[in-house]
Amino acid sequence: MFDFIFEKSRWKFFCIGLFLFFTILSWWRMLHFAENTGYFVDESIHFTAAAANFFSDLNYTGYSFNRPFDPRMSSGIAASWPTGLSWNAGFSIFTQRILLIVYCWGQFLVASFFLLKRFGYSKYFSICAAAFLWMFVLRHIPNTIGFIQNLGEVAAGIFLLWSVVLFPVIPIFAFISLGISVWLAKLVFLPVAFALGATYWLSTAQLHKKEFFRFSKFLLAFFLPLAIWILLIITRFGWDGFVQWIIEYHRFVFLEGPSVARGEMKLSFMERLSRLEWGTFNLTLKMKILIYIFGPSLFGYFLFHRGSRWEKIFSILAPGILFLYSYWWFFLNPEMYLRHFHPALFLGFGFLVYLGIVFLRSIEKKNQKIVPILIFVFFLSSTVSEVRLLIRDSIPFWAGETSYARSCTGPVWNSVCAPGYDFESD
Repeated sequence: MFDFIFEKSRWKFFCIGLFLFFTILSWWRMLHFAENTGYFVDESIHFTAAAANFFSDLNYTGYSFNRPFDPRMSSGIAASWPTGLSWNAGFSIFTQRILLIVYCWGQFLVASFFLLKRFGYSKYFSICAAAFLWMFVLRHIPNTIGFIQNLGEVAAGIFLLWSVVLFPVIPIFAFISLGISVWLAKLVFLPVAFALGATYWLSTAQLHKKEFFRFSKFLLAFFLPLAIWILLIITRFGWDGFVQWIIEYHRFVFLEGPSVARGEMKLSFMERLSRLEWGTFNLTLKMKILIYIFGPSLFGYFLFHRGSRWEKIFSILAPGILFLYSYWWFFLNPEMYLRHFHPALFLGFGFLVYLGIVFLRSIEKKNQKIVPILIFVFFLSSTVSEVRLLIRDSIPFWAGETSYARSCTGPVWNSVCAPGYDFESD
């Protein structure tokens, strides 16, 4: 698409330079948070402990929530495994966070690179744009940086991204990736996985006898990660342990969450917006959330009328899924925690990025030379904004002082790693 510019040797080095610059800015922010973010119970004695227990005792359960393969460990092994290996090896929380950064950042760059190449961009522009998108996501999708604390939303979203990359190439692997995202990373991504899987199947379905077999094959691939997880439970705890896990899973998904939500329903809608987490957000943050929610609905019309079969289907399913997430989060979520809303934010962001590509393609047909100019103006303005924010907040590239992240080391839990937690009583 941009080969007339980016394949030239001078632009090759320019794109590589931009890639390095975007990477430095991203790591600047990530290293700061990895160094200076303090204790968080979900990160340490929940998800890190669960991953460590999985590798040492084949039991994905935390320190405080410690039922066999405890379903309350809502960030799965596909998101937390680097921290489990690191903790058992005796490394610090800081090292765990660096491993999580490499794990998520690296996957995102590779998956985005292949996806952008498929859209017709040169390899040099694709890697440059992938690095920019990661920097943009960290800055403009709220609370994304929380992935360094073992929260599985970003990892789950990246497995969904891999499914989009794999659909045209190896559909079976794409549905397995959807299953990993849902069953082994973050269950709350199930509606997004449904939208992606249904879009691909409906857009490629054929009216013949083998279609049912093809649908069944995709469905089995989606449930394969869950089947492997269940097999591990049965291997470790037998059929009685599996039955108990089913009971606990049902309680966690259908009883504990909804029962808490029903208590919060005593608050009116305006009371929820003022008393729960939404009330702590500034205006800019609220506007970003609303753009990701309503943007696909407002602009999806153009994709429906101009697009291919799968674009028409996705332009219907995506706004519908966003509506379901929005209803659940604004009216039912017990505390309106923003990270619980990440599936909707990622879906809305991805939809808008694709619309941007469609928009650039339509401009390119009329004026090919203006497209690179628009892209690099956007790159430049976003980068200047990011640098200004880093300087304004006095975020150092590296913090040398001793921090919680460096002082907490495995493989034994203590009061340094979980302040206020009584380990001796356990």
